[in-house]
Amino acid sequence: MLTAAISHQHAAALARGNANPEISIEHVWAKLFPGRPAAELREAIVEYEAATHPVWPMPGCRRLLFTLARLGMVLGIISNAQFYTPVFLRALLGVGLEDLGFAPDLCLYSCDYGVAKPDAALFRLARERLRRAGLREEQAIMVGNDRLNDIEPASRSGFMTVLAALDRRSYGSAPDGHTSVQPDAVIRHLRGLEPLLSVSG
Repeated sequence: MLTAAISHQHAAALARGNANPEISIEHVWAKLFPGRPAAELREAIVEYEAATHPVWPMPGCRRLLFTLARLGMVLGIISNAQFYTPVFLRALLGVGLEDLGFAPDLCLYSCDYGVAKPDAALFRLARERLRRAGLREEQAIMVGNDRLNDIEPASRSGFMTVLAALDRRSYGSAPDGHTSVQPDAVIRHLRGLEPLLSVSG
């Protein structure tokens, strides 16, 4: 039922011309279980996702984020995500994103905008918000593990890009497995990002 409901919402969005649709999982569950309190549904969603799609930070993630926070870097996220994403991150990292220096208006979750990466809309919005903060997109580095969903749209929006090639999925999910856009740098472990940041200033 859940899979069918998600597919139905995706199909409806595609029919409206949204090439990269994203759903709100809360809205899907609310339709499947009408009348249930929102808080109860959110708890059920978190339990279901934790059981069916377990996640874990990449090696070195926590250390890198604390290093970036200590350096005073302005941090943001562009993620195909749902409301529980920051909940899981807090649980896994032991600290909230804002405590690590993530700017709330630079944390863009697909569920809030109805579009998913690689849609350019999320990257345009990030660019606009960076500019409002006095930063240019060429001063920002998009670090992603997917060439199609992260590197290509970020590069086309003017960001510097680093491909975190941490496993074979990092080379993209384009129909032919490739994209013509090349990252500015490739790292094989998250610790490889720190020397790049010292070079870029």
